[in-house]
Amino acid sequence: ETGGPPGNGKTLLVSTLASSSGWPTLSVKGSQLFGAYVGETEAAIRDLFRRAREVAPSILLFDELDALGASRGEVGSSSEAHGGGGGGSSVAERALSTLLNEMDGVGVAGAGGREAGPCRPIFLIGITNRPGMVDAALLRPGRLEQLLHVPHPTTTEREQVLRVHTRG
Repeated sequence: ETGGPPGNGKTLLVSTLASSSGWPTLSVKGSQLFGAYVGETEAAIRDLFRRAREVAPSILLFDELDALGASRGEVGSSSEAHGGGGGGSSVAERALSTLLNEMDGVGVAGAGGREAGPCRPIFLIGITNRPGMVDAALLRPGRLEQLLHVPHPTTTEREQVLRVHTRG
């Protein structure tokens, strides 16, 4: 997971890393996966992982991870924004459950309907400017276990960025 304040280049950093890897990259904003009808959100998450498996080795990038993987202590407020009314069957809780199930299947040969055989990697990356809102279950080993904080750049770093962008 990559976290830090808005506007610090988290998405640019991860996008550059992804493109330099040469692996196909599927990128989605967490909020874009929420559908209007029952089951649409979960289907969209499963479809995204299916597509990542089809082109693996691949990178699956979740921007605004906190929208999709909100801490269950915070789900009541975010689920209402996505058509749920809180409680155990909210859209946000079902989305989180589906995301966790799909993440658990990433490293398993034959997961997601594929025939058993060699496992091809899917590198998962989550980006958020609200790391405290991300459910702890997403950060367990085998899921998003490496955390990278991207702080505000120092004055010197800002000057360096300006120099690079104002050349020629």
